Parts: sequence; structure tokens; C-alpha cells
Amino acid sequence: MVQVARALKVEVVTPAPKGSTSGNRHTAQRYVRILRDLGCAASVVERWIDTPCDLLVALHAKKSAGSIAKFARVHPLAPLVVVLTGTDLYEDLEPSAEVVRSLDLATRIIVLQPSALLRLRPEWAAKTHVILQAAERVNGTAEPLVGVFEVAVLGHLRGVKDPFLPAEAVRSLPIESKLRVSHVGAVIDRGMEDRARQESAENPRWRWLGERSHKAALHVLARAEAFLQTSLNEGGSIALAEAIVAGKPILATRIAGAVGMLGADHPGLFPAGDAAALGRLLARLEQDAEWRAELAACSTALAPRFSLAAETAAWSALLADLGLLGERPRVRLTQVGSAEQVHDFAAAVREGLCATPKRLPCRFFYDETGSKLFEEICSLPEYYLTRAEDEILTARSSEILALVPSGSEIVELGSGSAEKSRHLIAAAIARDSRARYTPIDISRSALESSARALTARFPSLHVHAIAAEYHAGLARSASPGRGPRLYVWLGSNVGNFDRTEAAAFLSGLCAHMGLEDRLVIGIDRRKSKAVLEPAYADAAGVTARFNLNLLARLAATFHCAIDLAQFEHVAFYDEIEGRIEMHLESRVEQVIDIPELELQVALMKGERIHTENSYKYSDDEMRELARAAGMRVQREFHDSGEQFTLAVFAPC
Repeated sequence: MVQVARALKVEVVTPAPKGSTSGNRHTAQRYVRILRDLGCAASVVERWIDTPCDLLVALHAKKSAGSIAKFARVHPLAPLVVVLTGTDLYEDLEPSAEVVRSLDLATRIIVLQPSALLRLRPEWAAKTHVILQAAERVNGTAEPLVGVFEVAVLGHLRGVKDPFLPAEAVRSLPIESKLRVSHVGAVIDRGMEDRARQESAENPRWRWLGERSHKAALHVLARAEAFLQTSLNEGGSIALAEAIVAGKPILATRIAGAVGMLGADHPGLFPAGDAAALGRLLARLEQDAEWRAELAACSTALAPRFSLAAETAAWSALLADLGLLGERPRVRLTQVGSAEQVHDFAAAVREGLCATPKRLPCRFFYDETGSKLFEEICSLPEYYLTRAEDEILTARSSEILALVPSGSEIVELGSGSAEKSRHLIAAAIARDSRARYTPIDISRSALESSARALTARFPSLHVHAIAAEYHAGLARSASPGRGPRLYVWLGSNVGNFDRTEAAAFLSGLCAHMGLEDRLVIGIDRRKSKAVLEPAYADAAGVTARFNLNLLARLAATFHCAIDLAQFEHVAFYDEIEGRIEMHLESRVEQVIDIPELELQVALMKGERIHTENSYKYSDDEMRELARAAGMRVQREFHDSGEQFTLAVFAPC
């Protein structure tokens, strides 16, 4: 069995407390033993409380929802596995927002039998592993009770287990029957203890043995002639697995959890809640030795599926799917100089708001709020750029990938949500069966959410996210002896540089490139004001909120008061320069006081703070840009409306 490359710290969360005899507790303890056998440092906890952890495994999507949400928030790129129970699947799945949120947050989901997949939404089923629970075998032999045909029931007294159905069913047995049902389990639902005691006293064919240790419960199973399960739902019963491994004849309700473990054609299934049908099967079980042997043979045939070796192999496959069996984790995030970024923002604010005309750099748009607003902008009807670029990538990603060697790493500048890059990643995986993706973005939150979404969607993808500005991110991504790369710069981000700055930046990028490397660059084409200006001043005002958020970020970072209502978003197209300009215009005469920067900024009514340029390129200007950067245009792709260009630049 393959082991993890290093001692990964794993915590297994179960709502069942220490000392509990519940199935969840036993399952958690068994998972820990398996994970330790695979080389992990694993432990059981009742909830996750900020301890360092490489992987969290949470039993029960609803009861462990707090731990799941907290772990996803604190470690958004760490793998998170949610194990679904019967109540998760068959009681709480639709009505519980907590279950839905837990499954959305999960990197992978575990179900304990294959029928459970039918309950899951397609996006959940796509990230689900079926891991059958290994059952403990009884050591030694246990002699059957003399003069009694004993049928064992192992399960706590809860409504969902329908525990008194057998007591009703055995009343229909003939007077000469020696059958007796022995029920092992603690009282969970209030009021059931009195009924269990009364039923035991009045019904000679049904006996409640109370709570027993796991070893004692297995002893009862071992001596019994058969096993009975009457549950109304089950996620994947460990007691049923133990009966299978023990080779016992089994009667069980025809529910998804039992069908998933026994098979739909198992001869011992009966309708849930049907005491009469159960009574008939119990009578046959006692009287028909040949049928008992048939049922026992079914269990013997199924037993290998519930072995510890099989469950360990399934866990090994899950860890491999999560990228935890190799030398590198599937997801890494490197933060480059968060303190320096704050310092850089301060310097930019001082310089820009003291300049004439005033300005603030557009690179500071993308805090968490700004990133979300930009994603909203990309879906606006006026904002054609995203749709045009996505159209090209949908149709031509395979052609683009064909321009770089197999196994090339994809390095993206300003990745954002990485929605468009997924086309290139999918093409790389289709060609090479795997892909390596290095997104560089100033927004850590955008990197975290996109990395989680991409690795959930593409199991063979490895992501090394770098939270940094372009220059620092490219420097950090450099590595000696690396293979070929496809650099990606989408969204017409090159337009935020003036034409001279764009050539200088691309020249610096070219210095990082090898002869086999290529750059895919999105370039917005020159077009009319009627198309361009609405794209940057939409009717819904989302771009205005995006622009104003730059002032909100300034106020929050440096703890000062700025009334956003006193500013207006202004955007217009300069046809001569071929650029959109964005500004924040003061509606009134005002002073912005920023004590932390020892700065007071006086603004006249109508005075503007310049926040962004977005240059547009003709085809000739695009080719001149490549030439000035020391590169050449190898291929050009256009959308059907010919509004946008996706170009492939190659080093000269």
C-alpha cells in the first residue's frame, strides 16, 4: 500500500463523544487507524478548534457543520472531506441549509454505499468516493443458545431504527416456534426504555439486552443464527457490514442503505415498516434450512468488499485523488509581501493624491470586495469583453495548447476567478492527462476560492497560487530547471498600461521566457464610443461601485472617513489615444483627512481622481507591441463579432 510522502496531520471530526458506543465513533476510530497505517498523523476530535491540520475529515454534514465551515474559512485551500451519514442523506439533505453548505465546501465527499450517490446533486456526486466500511470479525467461536433460534439486532433504540417492529412481527409466529429476537443497543429516543422493558417482560420472543460494549455486541452476533435490520434509513450500517463479514443470514428493510450494501436482488429484503412481511420471513428463516444457507452464502460472497484491506485501498485512492500521496500537495499558496503591499498602497496614496491631476493606481481595485464586483461586471450585458474572450477560449484552447510542448505549466497573471482559464486547463488535461497551474493575483481571497473550485473540478490538476503583484509573482514563480510554460494574460489587462509601459512590462516578461514558452494575451480592439463607453459605465451602476470601492478600501485600510456619496463615477473614451479613462469626480468641495498618513487632500467641486486607463489596440498596434517587447505574434484568434483578439506571442 502506497503511503503519504510526509506525516500529514489529519483530524477526524465526529459528533459522538469519547466513550460513545455509536457507529459514528467507531467509524472515526477506524478511519484514524487506517490513516495512521497510510503514514498520517491522525486523531479523533469532537470539533475542530484551529489546530494545525493538513486534512480534515468530518463525519456528519449537519452535526459537524460548524467545524466544516470554520476549517474551510481558516484553511480554504486545504482538503476537506465530508462523510455522509444516513440522517444527512435521507432526512436532512434537502431541508438543511447546513448540509448543503457542508457539501458545497467539501473538497471530497464520502458515502458508505453506492446507492447514496443517487441522492446527490451532480456537482456533489462528481467529487464523491464510495468507501464501504470494514467490519471487525469475531475472534473465536460463540455457542448458540440452547433451545433458542436467536436472531440478533444491533442498533440503538431510535425512531429511525424502527426498533419495535420485530416485537410486533414475532407475535405472528406459530406457538411451536423457538425464534427469539435479541436486541442490543442503548436508548437514544426518550420514552423507548419503558416500552423496551415492558416488551421484554410481556413478549417471550423479543428481548432487549441493553447497551453492550462493541466486543459484547459482536459476541451476541456471533452466537445468533441470523441478523435482522429494521431501519427506515441508513447511510451505510456498520452492524450490517459486521453481519456480512460474520457470514450470517441477513434480513433487512428494502431501503437504499441496505440495497447499496446487499444488492437489490438480495432474498432477505422486506418493505420497511411491514411487520406482517417480516413475520413471514422470520418464520421461513427458522423453518427453511436451505434458504438460510442461501442467505449465508450471500453474506460470504459479499464479505471481501467489507475487509480492512479493501477500505484501506479505498482511502489510499482518495488520498491520491487529493494529491496527498505525492511529493507535492495538489494546492499550495504563497503570499509575497502582504506587509509590503500595505506599505505600497500607502506610498501610492501619498504620491497620487498629492499629484496634479490626482490619481490612484488601478492595481488596488482588487481587494475581496473589488474582486467580487469585477466578477459581477464580467456578467453585465454591456461588458462584451468577457463573453468575446470566453468564446475564443471555448473554441480554440486546444489549438493554443498545441503551440507549447506536452506537460507545459500554465502561469497566469491576474487570474481572478480563473473562470476563463479553465478552458486552457481542460485542454491541457485532455492532452496530457494532468496539468500544473500557477495563478498570480493580488487578491488572496480570489486565489483561494478559484484554487478550491478548480481542484474540485479537475482531480489531476496541481495549483501553486501566488498572492502578489505581477513582478513579484513572476520572480517567485521562477525556478531553475523548470519545463516549458504557457504564460496567460487575459481580460485585456495589458490595456491598463500605457503603450510604452506595456511594451516595457512584456519585455521584462520575455526575459523570463524560454524559446519553447508562449504568451497568450487578451487584447481589446479599437471600436466605437457607442460600444466602449457603456461597457465602463453600465446602467446598473456596478462599475461605479467597483470604482468607488477604491475609496472604500482606502478608508478601511487607513481608518479614515470618506463619504462615497460625494463622489461620482466618470468613464469616457478618448478616440485619439485609443483608451477608456475612469475617474472619481468630487460632487462638492471637500477635504479628505487621512491622519495615519499625515495627509489632508483638498478637492474642488468637479475635480477628478484618475483611477484607470484601458487602452484598445488595432491589429497593427498589437504587432508593434509584440515587436517592442522582443516578441512576435505567432497566432491571432478573434471572436465572431471581431471585437476582441486573443494573440499568442513567441520570443524572437
